[in-house]
Amino acid sequence: MRTLTMKTTVSFAFVTLVGLAGVAHAGRGSSPGAITRAINSGSVDAITAELERAEHLVCGSCIKMVRPLLDHDDGRLRQVAAWWMARRGRSELFVEMATRLGQPDSRLARNAADVLGELRMTKAIAPLSAAVMNPAFDADARAAMARALGRIGDRTALPALEKALGSNDAPVRLAALEGLRDVDGFDDPSPAAARLDDRDELVRAEAIYTIGYTRSRALKSGSADD
Repeated sequence: MRTLTMKTTVSFAFVTLVGLAGVAHAGRGSSPGAITRAINSGSVDAITAELERAEHLVCGSCIKMVRPLLDHDDGRLRQVAAWWMARRGRSELFVEMATRLGQPDSRLARNAADVLGELRMTKAIAPLSAAVMNPAFDADARAAMARALGRIGDRTALPALEKALGSNDAPVRLAALEGLRDVDGFDDPSPAAARLDDRDELVRAEAIYTIGYTRSRALKSGSADD
């Protein structure tokens, strides 16, 4: 019995030390070779984990390796690549992505919207607002723009999101409702109420959820004031 207890204690201690080591090395411990191997593996989880470990890695050549991930087919990789690249300079990345919104390629515009949403720069609201209703882009790209407007979180994005609720494409209306909830201080259910009779079932459900969200936020706000 004592041997079993000792083994259990040692095992617990080992797991605890490993866990603490993981916390201690968060954002550190990567290398150019490790990033290369992760990217070559094609595994979303492996690439994500390695870029997180490489958060503070100083590596000019790594930027060239990671940049293509901004146009990866998997949105999760676009997001983590944008997060990693933003830590190496946001201004240049913003200019490149905002410029994409002025050209007619829907795929590039969609990817740019994902990056701009991750950057969370309020100056991205203007180009995203102009592009979200641009018929040159497909519904997937415009939905990404609506989500990006929400992720930025500034109330100046509300007019563009409310306008996107009138899109002919259900994915854009759906994304606009999601975006509204992400805006800081959003508490007006009326834009969502206008979609309660939407011809798309998913949009109707999202409208109901958004109205409930605003009411919940209002109740919490009232409780805080009391």
